[in-house]
Amino acid sequence: MMILRIFRLILCLLSLFIFLIATFVLRIFVGIFYPNYYWRLLSYLNRIFVRSLRVISGARIIIQGKFNIPKTTGNLIISNHLTYFDGVVLGSIFPVIFLSKKEVKSWFLIGWMTSMSGTIFIDRKRKNKSPEYVEEITNKLKNKVNVLLFPEGTSTNGEKIRDFHSVFFQAPLASKSFILPVTIHYTKINNEPIVELNKDKIYWYDRMPFRGHIWQLLRQRNIEVVVNILPVIDTNKFEHSSFGRKQLTKHAYQIINNEYFKAHQ
Repeated sequence: MMILRIFRLILCLLSLFIFLIATFVLRIFVGIFYPNYYWRLLSYLNRIFVRSLRVISGARIIIQGKFNIPKTTGNLIISNHLTYFDGVVLGSIFPVIFLSKKEVKSWFLIGWMTSMSGTIFIDRKRKNKSPEYVEEITNKLKNKVNVLLFPEGTSTNGEKIRDFHSVFFQAPLASKSFILPVTIHYTKINNEPIVELNKDKIYWYDRMPFRGHIWQLLRQRNIEVVVNILPVIDTNKFEHSSFGRKQLTKHAYQIINNEYFKAHQ
């Protein structure tokens, strides 16, 4: 298992190095003169890189509801949140710019990746900056760039879905973008069903130490995860107001909550 972990770590670093070069070239030749195209191309480059991480990790994704994927980009993609690996799963399916808490910058490997991938980092201690974050997300959506959001704000043990933070739902209202709800359900690890005894090999929540957890994750032979892509939410059906934002948030929560626990029955 030690050899497997080291081998995967080397491959991750190699992929990261190639990604660094590609993002640098993209920034020089596109970012300066065509910033709108830059973000769109970067989202596709992110998907290529994250797919390489998915392959290295041995993850197998079963996608349900592919027909619900919009033909155009510029959507806010939302999902339940069980582990940092959720970003690898969804980032390998959709071209996205990530939204993440500021602390992720200091995480081993993940911090490097997210910094180079154009992630919008949120400082949760400075709530007065929320309008700036909303404006940045709005601009990305208007420029036809997908943004990935975990509206619970933190990962959980899967026993329940926490209430969604409503502030970032202002962005799709302002940009008149679709919201694409998605659920993630990890089903197997090392070809065995995920149960209470082994779920913490993939789930990451509360105060679990990150470095120890990701080092453990690298030793797992394979992971199976089901991603259910649900019908888009048309934000034009909601008022562009504080009341409309809260209604939209509640509606999105109900959709994901109902679908997630339906899969567990």
